[in-house]
Amino acid sequence: MTSTRRGIELAALAEELKAGDVGLEFLTGELQGSHDPSGIVFTVLAALSGMEREYIRDRTLEGHESARKRGAACARARRA
Repeated sequence: MTSTRRGIELAALAEELKAGDVGLEFLTGELQGSHDPSGIVFTVLAALSGMEREYIRDRTLEGHESARKRGAACARARRA
């Protein structure tokens, strides 16, 4: 999924939450308090989570490649 498509879906979700009178509330930390789900805090957090997801994916693929080079298996165990 492209970042543009994610952004469009995120904007639609934010509008649905706002229409349903749903807010974003942080109980602890620097951003403590209630925030509008279509506001900048929600947008920035969504962007950061997307970047983190891509980072984790890249690191996982690098780990798989490294394991393959060492001759180790990197497949998931089969379910019973």
